[in-house]
Amino acid sequence: MSAPLPGPLAGKRGLVVGIANDDSIAAGCARAFSAAGATRIQPRLVVES
Repeated sequence: MSAPLPGPLAGKRGLVVGIANDDSIAAGCARAFSAAGATRIQPRLVVES
C-alpha cells in the first residue's frame, strides 16, 4: 500500500480566534484545518490578576 497523500493544507499555519468552547464554529474550523493537514498550534492563555 502507498502512503496517504498530504492534505491540501499540509505545511500551512493559520490563526483561528473566537474559540469559546468545543462546540463553537471556530473550534470546528480549527478541527477541519487540522484534519486537512494544517499545523496545529495550541496557544497558552495567560491571565493576570
